[in-house]
Amino acid sequence: QSGKGLPAALAKCVAKHLPSISALTIRLAGCNDKIRCNAVRCIGYIFDLFSALGADMEEDFESKAVDCMLGSLWKGNTKVQWNCCYAAGSFFRLSGGTAEEGELRGKLLDAVTSLMRSSTNYKVLSHAITALRQLEWKAYPAGAMAQVCESLVHVLLLLDRQKAPQLKEEELKEIAVDFLVSCVEEGGADDPGVVAVLEGEIDWLCTISEKLSSCLRRLA
Repeated sequence: QSGKGLPAALAKCVAKHLPSISALTIRLAGCNDKIRCNAVRCIGYIFDLFSALGADMEEDFESKAVDCMLGSLWKGNTKVQWNCCYAAGSFFRLSGGTAEEGELRGKLLDAVTSLMRSSTNYKVLSHAITALRQLEWKAYPAGAMAQVCESLVHVLLLLDRQKAPQLKEEELKEIAVDFLVSCVEEGGADDPGVVAVLEGEIDWLCTISEKLSSCLRRLA
């Protein structure tokens, strides 16, 4: 799953065959869900390996991989979706500053936040939030932080409606709260879009956790 710590000869061998592995993975990602769930996760591993090995990526691999992820997020079953979120996190961690990469980031971020507003599956939602946390704040497209905060509020509202939340729901709530606090503290408090999303929800959000209450009261 990672090229770090590999013997030099093995690392060279892996780097040599990564382009053919990448091409095969893209083809497999178009198969049925049983195969696709493993293929889209492999896309994430490939991004991780390119980064760890410092290998040159095929020119169109990023765009093909993102297209696969977008289709899988919309059409795949829940297992495909959470594996796709893993791959999305690997892409967010790796992607650079070119205009094309920025466009791909924006499309994928839109898809992941949309998934957060439509899914009720714990693993999908936790993987989606973890994926978004891989993207550096400075790499967020304009307006994206407000979009992320709106999706986090949706997740917290979903969890707030649970009559008797289980441990996994409590864990998801903690993940969502921590990320929402980070969003506010890392510039969201000065973002009119974020403030607009949160100001009408502050009262009930402040009942969720003391940490979130302390953070959001600054916006009031």
